[in-house]
Amino acid sequence: MVAVIDTGHRPHVDLASRIVGGYDFITNARVANDGSGRDPDPQDPGDWVTSAESSSGYFAGCPVRNSSWHGTHVAGTIGAVTNNGQGVAGVNWRAGLLSVRVLGKCSSSTSDITDAMRWAAGLSVTGVPDNPNPARVLNLSLGGPIACSSTWQSAINTVNAVGSIVVVAAGNSNTNAATFTPASCNGVIHSGGD
Repeated sequence: MVAVIDTGHRPHVDLASRIVGGYDFITNARVANDGSGRDPDPQDPGDWVTSAESSSGYFAGCPVRNSSWHGTHVAGTIGAVTNNGQGVAGVNWRAGLLSVRVLGKCSSSTSDITDAMRWAAGLSVTGVPDNPNPARVLNLSLGGPIACSSTWQSAINTVNAVGSIVVVAAGNSNTNAATFTPASCNGVIHSGGD
């Protein structure tokens, strides 16, 4: 089982038989863009930001953008069905994919991501049902230009201690990965860009 800890997933023929459960860990309903906070639906409703949202209100200052559908892209790269004449071919066509939503409109929360990591590895998280499909590999194609905090390192240490591997993006910023988190944390494997 591979956990894709990202924006969630869109319904897609290449992923339909591969997604084996998941959870939406975004606490803030505005960031989640789905009308609620944490819930059992990891589908991606989009993370767009309009020019009106960027100019004032809660999302003021956020870059104007279309939805990235990033979690679907990453899930497809990891495990899209192959030889079906559609979409792309994933690098692993046998592992199940656990869709874990932590990224929404304009931002994410460290506590949401680290709770999601623990849950994905099969550990208990307060207020969230236990994960019946623990993942051995946690993929986090995300990060930011900050040093690894004790919160991040604690989550990685805990996940590693139960036998799960944390694979992270080394970044797409043409910058030393040592200046990004979670790439700068100990106990992770760098995957390159996404």
